[in-house]
Amino acid sequence: MSEIILSTINAKYIHSAFGLRSLWCNLGSLTSKASILEFNINQQVNQITEEVLKLSPKIICFSAYIWNIESLTNLLYNIKQLSPEIKIIVGGPEASYEFENASWYPFVDHIICGEGEIELPKLIRDLLSNNTPDKVIQAAPIEDLSTINMPYAAYSDEDISNRVVYVESSRGCPFKCEFCISSLDDKVRFFDVDQFLEQMLILINKGVMHFKFIDRTFNVGTKRAIKVLDFFLENWRNGMQLHFEIVPDKLKTELMEKMKQFPLHGLHLEIGIQSYNPKTQELISRRQDFELTKTNLKSLLTETGALVHTDLVIGLPAETYDSFAYGFNQLIEQRPQEIQIGFLKRLKGTPIIRHTEKYQLIFENEAPFEILQTSDISFAQMRKLKKFSRYFDLFYNSENFPESMELLWNIDKDHFKSFMALTDFTWGKTRQTHKISLKNLVKIFYDFISSLNVISNEQLFDSLAKDFYRIPGRKEKLENILKCC
Repeated sequence: MSEIILSTINAKYIHSAFGLRSLWCNLGSLTSKASILEFNINQQVNQITEEVLKLSPKIICFSAYIWNIESLTNLLYNIKQLSPEIKIIVGGPEASYEFENASWYPFVDHIICGEGEIELPKLIRDLLSNNTPDKVIQAAPIEDLSTINMPYAAYSDEDISNRVVYVESSRGCPFKCEFCISSLDDKVRFFDVDQFLEQMLILINKGVMHFKFIDRTFNVGTKRAIKVLDFFLENWRNGMQLHFEIVPDKLKTELMEKMKQFPLHGLHLEIGIQSYNPKTQELISRRQDFELTKTNLKSLLTETGALVHTDLVIGLPAETYDSFAYGFNQLIEQRPQEIQIGFLKRLKGTPIIRHTEKYQLIFENEAPFEILQTSDISFAQMRKLKKFSRYFDLFYNSENFPESMELLWNIDKDHFKSFMALTDFTWGKTRQTHKISLKNLVKIFYDFISSLNVISNEQLFDSLAKDFYRIPGRKEKLENILKCC
């Protein structure tokens, strides 16, 4: 039984709701009356409803995100119909902007827009005292982060054993990329670095091995970033990994040198390129030095042991089919371990919407509100690129074909053209983008390369064999797979 429930629907079980833990740790005297209850989108809404209502709460606080808003809307409806006396509070990105016409709006009692650590305890106390606060509460950004408690005490042993542990050393982003929700919070605020590192040591001693920083730009403030890295180097344990998001053309030499000291795959770096189209970059208020980005990316890939995850976004204003192909070729030439090819999403509150009319941006009507067409990329082209993205995950990002993919890249300098040909071939063979087994992918790749008559079957077989048997335990003979069907 809990009077107060803090809840959300995560994208996966392994994800932990960092925001809920931060809210719980800042409830003060209300903490003992509150429980964190997490679900995931694979669970049935009626099952979630049952789990929530059996606790007989007085107040339920939900975090709303683009990935859970459809399920959450149905959940809010269920609760309000079955137990209308329960007060429902909603916060999070999907609740902070353009909420008036949202389908879930009639089912909630209160909304907190923005950071909730200070405003949520006030609101709950008002409700428990039978006061009547406003339905919509606009929470100002917390200027001094030392005034709130860090959330790390809320990580349970189960979290540490089974879930991703998120950490946060700063909030806000100094850049104004119009498609990103972080552009609305352009002032970077830092937690006290010494207090933060004290908490990190506690987590290390509890057995945490993977730390995923949710800072929007870790390399803002080089001295502070180096101090954090020095701390982890001093307390390093075999198998540990740190995940950071960095801006490549703002990466200082001294920070790069520090990154070189980490063991192989000790760092996982997320680097948003987004687009190589200068006009697109200008339209979305993004400034990026392409040459410096290329230089620093090369250094990270060749001089450090970091795993490098890069991002490209399809559907931005003025980005064309051909300009995306150019950008893909620029990036794949450097061979980052992963290139996530994403599609523009209509995140509520972001300024990207100002380009809707001129560039004819058409988005899906339901979450995740993904781009369907622009004035420069037709719906048919967008669908081709969608398949391209999915198959790129299967063939390249999966790291199941590192040797074999080099054969493909060496066929034509236009790597986009080569992979699009593989995309068309794969679609023709399967007519699906999901539930394609590794054995089928191996056979498809072999058949495709063979059909080009540019590489000997012996060389192709040798490359596929190195890839297929790279992971121990695969007993099926490759030649039997290639003869099949």
